[in-house]
Amino acid sequence: MPLFVDGLKEKTDPYRFLAILGSFELIEKNKTNQIIECLPLIIMPLKTALNTKDNDIVSVVCKFIQKILNDHPDVGKELVPFYR
Repeated sequence: MPLFVDGLKEKTDPYRFLAILGSFELIEKNKTNQIIECLPLIIMPLKTALNTKDNDIVSVVCKFIQKILNDHPDVGKELVPFYR
């Protein structure tokens, strides 16, 4: 999962397509406890992607965060220590 999330900041296809598709499918297929285990590994790629301030990248990352929180509500509690 960290590899796909790190690819969310890509601008060129097919890398962008594969990163988006892979990260969203991993959210759908994995259980909540598996995603919680990966959280420390995906926080830095998410921050890096959000810091690009590119509208396309930021919108995909926001949709990724929305999807992870909608599909696995318990992940929200685990994200709190990473807020700053």
